[in-house]
Amino acid sequence: MAAALYGDHNALHQERVSHYRQYEDRFDMTGIDMPMELKDIPRFEKQNSISVSVYGWEPTKKNKDGEVEPGYAYPLRVAEDVKPHHVNLLMIGDDVKHYCWIKHFSRLVSAQYSRYGHELAYCHFCLHGFHGQAIPGQCTRLEDAKRRRDEHEKECFRHGGQ
Repeated sequence: MAAALYGDHNALHQERVSHYRQYEDRFDMTGIDMPMELKDIPRFEKQNSISVSVYGWEPTKKNKDGEVEPGYAYPLRVAEDVKPHHVNLLMIGDDVKHYCWIKHFSRLVSAQYSRYGHELAYCHFCLHGFHGQAIPGQCTRLEDAKRRRDEHEKECFRHGGQ
């Protein structure tokens, strides 16, 4: 969480906890047990004016025919009200769950749809990807894709996603 909100994205070894110890006191963890469970995230959001979405990852596996099925991301909890301070997290672990910051949401999701790495704007509810069209003097291809995604997310949220 601290890496997403307070991290120096140009620093070497951003993964080291030592960079973020100074920010531990900035989070109000009153009444929240650690490790934090999904059910505790709404309380964390209220106490800290942060919105949080959590995704899971199904690893690559072989099906009954021996074919390899690629891994994929799926939503576990999507923030209903996205605040200025918003963080996407990936839940990992079998017995004890840990959270990792998703620095580039589109990179995580695009890996399951395309091998070509074209950046699309993905719906945070159903993970549908949107292409855009560049309009000279008005917007880039990605800005148009994000506009289309935002329109879709309003409907997707109203219908419960997926």
